[in-house]
Amino acid sequence: MSLALVLCLAGCDSGSSGRVAPPDPDTFGMQRRVAARIAEARVGVADEPESPVAWGYLGAVLDAHRLQEHAWDAYTRARELDPTEFRWAYHLACIADSTATATAGGVDVDGLFAEAAALRGDYAPLGCRWGDALVRAGRPEAALAAYRRSLAIDPDLALARRGLGQALLACGETRAAVAELERAAALLPDDGLCRVSLARAYAQVGDEERATVASELSRRLPHVIALPDPMRSEVSRLAISSGACSDRARAYLDAGRHEQALAELRVVQEVHPDEPAVHLHLGRAYLGLERLDDALAAARRATELAPEAGAPRLLLGRVLLERGDREGALAAFRGAARADPRDPATHAHVAMLLLEAGRLDEAVASYERGAEHVPLDAEAYTNWAVALLMLGRPDEALPRCRAALDADPTFARAHHTLGALRQGEGRDAEAVDHFQDALQLDPDLLDARIALASTCERMGRLEEALEAWKRVLVVRPDDDLARRVARLEELLAHDH
Repeated sequence: MSLALVLCLAGCDSGSSGRVAPPDPDTFGMQRRVAARIAEARVGVADEPESPVAWGYLGAVLDAHRLQEHAWDAYTRARELDPTEFRWAYHLACIADSTATATAGGVDVDGLFAEAAALRGDYAPLGCRWGDALVRAGRPEAALAAYRRSLAIDPDLALARRGLGQALLACGETRAAVAELERAAALLPDDGLCRVSLARAYAQVGDEERATVASELSRRLPHVIALPDPMRSEVSRLAISSGACSDRARAYLDAGRHEQALAELRVVQEVHPDEPAVHLHLGRAYLGLERLDDALAAARRATELAPEAGAPRLLLGRVLLERGDREGALAAFRGAARADPRDPATHAHVAMLLLEAGRLDEAVASYERGAEHVPLDAEAYTNWAVALLMLGRPDEALPRCRAALDADPTFARAHHTLGALRQGEGRDAEAVDHFQDALQLDPDLLDARIALASTCERMGRLEEALEAWKRVLVVRPDDDLARRVARLEELLAHDH
């Protein structure tokens, strides 16, 4: 820090000026860029000591870097200077609700949320946070009104819907809870906590079958879903520590925003150049941007830094696969499977390459190893069933098809494979139903269209066969197929 800046801040802290001193956290040991950001915000207060915006910005910088006790003081001063500004009361409420610091201890959290709500009645995330705070305080009945406040503004705010369902469950209104939680699950299909609550609700109304399904599904889903909250996100974006940049990078990667992830990861790499996870995430970002040479270099560096870990080898395999090096990819995936035998993804990748190479017994064995620890996904179960069908083991293929559809009822290839299995059993009518289900889910699934056409033709359902073959012909022009279509048209014309 420059001498001029030190003197400026020292003058601001002086009691002789009569001004309120800005919070002065101990920045020793902080990353240099974070300490500089805090110092810059303190200078803003020193330059404009009566500006609520300057105090609020300082509070937000401190808040973003998890210095909540100091943020509390800055937000409090901003609120004193401008009690009509929604942000200050809202940020204070959020800090008081989320921390157990001495500053926030004993504060009327409910009152702060009420104050913020009075200043801005159209901000949907507020009601959700308020409801959560009331539930934590053991007041689920009061939380109902807060959640309903949010949903009146935004009926699709999924976490408010989930919170309302959970509060209704806590209040003993079980059937109403089921209805709300089912609506929340439709909005949040990947939320494990919603499924946990649904399992409890189903059990309380005596629906044990659905309770079991929801409970099993909850184990495969994440239990942390972020509330969309622009005000708090605005604060979070001010965080510039390597940890904050890393968190944002992971969120960007999960959302497929690879350019933004790359920008955050370059900051992290400056601080932690030899951290394997940094190179792993860089590889993911480069792969998403189709910068395969950079992705390969990052994956290899991650593997060098963490030779015993499975994730870098899994990434390496994915990159090599994109580059067309199937043997190299297979070796990398096998290394990942040895390093982390409990990760089903590694076994599924190995099995997929073995299946493509026609090494069916090895592929089946790899799927079996992957399923020993946790359930596979729908694609892996489907490919496993295909391998078993090709080996002439349909009785073993059937339960894998069913497992695929349990994992994802909308996975079209699972319906197609089940149709092929029924076709092999001579149950053509059932096969047609499954092929049609597959095409309803994915109209571009050509194998299912061909299977539907040939099965209908064999069954004498010529009009359906003709329609299906015509659609195949559009995608795959072929003289033999064109003659087949012409012959069917002639037969149907003659019949009519």
